[in-house]
This record gives sequence, structure tokens and C-alpha cells, in this order.
Amino acid sequence: GGPALAFARPALVDGLQASGRLDEALELLDSSVESARQLGSPFWLAYALWTAGTTLSKVDPGRALTTWDEGLAVVRDQGVDFFRGFMARDAARLHTRTGASVAALDQFDVAIDAFHRAGNVAQLTITLASVPELFARLGETATAATLHAALVQVPASIEHVPELADLGVQLSTSLGTSAAAAIAAGRQMDLDEAAVYARTSIEELQHRRSPDDDRPGGLSRREVEVLRLVADGLTTREIAERLFISAKTADRHIQNIYVKIAASSRAMATRWAIEHGVTGASTSR
Repeated sequence: GGPALAFARPALVDGLQASGRLDEALELLDSSVESARQLGSPFWLAYALWTAGTTLSKVDPGRALTTWDEGLAVVRDQGVDFFRGFMARDAARLHTRTGASVAALDQFDVAIDAFHRAGNVAQLTITLASVPELFARLGETATAATLHAALVQVPASIEHVPELADLGVQLSTSLGTSAAAAIAAGRQMDLDEAAVYARTSIEELQHRRSPDDDRPGGLSRREVEVLRLVADGLTTREIAERLFISAKTADRHIQNIYVKIAASSRAMATRWAIEHGVTGASTSR
């Protein structure tokens, strides 16, 4: 009972689902999360929600994603950053399988950033190795092939993401004679460079796929998010924390916004946001 139960039950759910004993894990699911809630530890609640989502992803994808959404909210609101990359990465993989490409792009961006900044090489490798499939599904074959070539150089990538092996053949076949250039570019990248390339490619694709009507002034989807937060009065550091990006990246977005909307201060940017209907409920991840 008490704290011991709250610690043990989510861990048991995790072990059961990982061992293939799914029915037993599902039986303990609700009580494991409730025990963590009662304990009042944000860290352990985030862990319970992550393991619950992992279990549910095998039987109820919709409920799994809802569970991970709550987990990411706990991470954001309580500062339990350790689990951010895990939940975002697993949600991105599930979104990829279910065809929710925009959501998958968003969550992969969050996960790559989390593991890259933390220096978690093992989890960054697994996350980046999961991205080529999404790009391939979206028709971004050259990008997928470049990332694939970068990641297969890391032995652990295929061990954890075995579908990479078959994907490489498919990409080469699809690209034909242009495959060599994409593969050569990927082979020159180390893991850090692959992470930067993946996030840049994600942002470019998000920009191209976002409806123009929702982005006045030629702003990207991310820039609209940042501008809303600027208009809400958040500092650069607060914006970075809200969107799970670095302060340097947040400032770069703000400067790009200033250029696009011809503003030179936060006050001017806020006035422009109000005039163009950009203000409102701020988007967070």
C-alpha cells in the first residue's frame, strides 16, 4: 500500500506489457495511474501515464494517444522533462502507423529536440531511425533516403527499428538513379548532424503542408505559435519552455517574424497579431 504501491504498480505494468503479458497489464492499468495520482509525484505520474499509453497502443491507439497527451501536459506543467522525448517519440510512431502525418511530424520534432538536448544518444538514435518511414509515407523519398543512410551507420538503429533494413531497399528502388546522391549525403552525417537535418526537414515539410489561410503574413505554423505567445506577453525563455525548444531557437523565430511582418518590437508584433487575428488560445505541445 501507500507509496510502495504507487511506485511498484506502474513498473509492473511496464514489465508485463514488455513481456507480452498484455491482459495482465491491462487489468492493472487504471489502478497504476490512480495510485500514482494519489502519491502526488509528478515524475511517477508521468511514468505511469507513459507505461499506460505504451500498453494501450497495442489495443486502443486512440486511448493511448489521449493518455500520452495527458502525460505530456504533466511533463510541461510540472517540469518533468525526462519523459518528454519518450512519450512524444512513441506518440509519433503511433501517429505514423495510423496515418496522422501532421501530428507525427509535430511529435517527432519534440522528441528529437528532447533527446538531442539531453545528449541521450541511445534514444536519439531510436527516434531518428523511426523518422525515415514517415518521410517515405509522405512522399519525401530523398529526405527519407538521406536520413536512412545516416542512421544505418549506427548499429543500434536496426536493432531497435528493424524495419529500416527493408525500407532502404524500397527507397533505393523508388529513387532510381538519384538514390546515390541522397545516400552519399546521409553517409557524411554524424548523429548530431542527422538530428539537425531531420528537424530542419520536418519544419520545411510542416511549412509546405500547412494551409496558407491559417498563416497570415507568410508565417510558418511554428512562427504563428511563437507570435501568439509573444502577444500573450511571454518572454523568450518562457516561449522556449512552452514549446519545448531552446531559447536560441525561440529568439530566431521571433527575429524571423519581425522581418516577415515588418515589426521592430514586441509591441508592434502584438499589434500586428491582433489586427490579423493571430491572437487567441496559444498552441502548446
